[in-house]
Amino acid sequence: MGNMITPNKPEVLVYKDREDLKIKELVWAMLSGRDFLMETPKDDEDFQKHLHFASIAVVILEDENDPACGLVSSLQNDPDIIGCFVAVILNPKPDSQIKLLGCGFDLAIDQKTCESPEFRQFLINKLDK
Repeated sequence: MGNMITPNKPEVLVYKDREDLKIKELVWAMLSGRDFLMETPKDDEDFQKHLHFASIAVVILEDENDPACGLVSSLQNDPDIIGCFVAVILNPKPDSQIKLLGCGFDLAIDQKTCESPEFRQFLINKLDK
């Protein structure tokens, strides 16, 4: 990885968040009290750069056909990426979750599930690994 500096705290990425969704703030609140870095990559290149240090990468998707699905699919077998991919689907269909798991996401949830105590526990478990 060349001369990249490895952060000394786990990173959590929130990619493709929108001003009206505030998924970043929700994830931040769920992990309050934990020592971690929060990053919001601005584009695919920045996202890929941060993935090498991320414990969790939360990607907000319109649906299972969002272009970010192809990006995650192309990265899922990269041995330098150790974190998990979480899809937050804004417009889910009945088979969206299984399709996204097939693309390489470790978890695929709708926006409402982001607010659940179970999702909070999932984030804590992944961050603590």
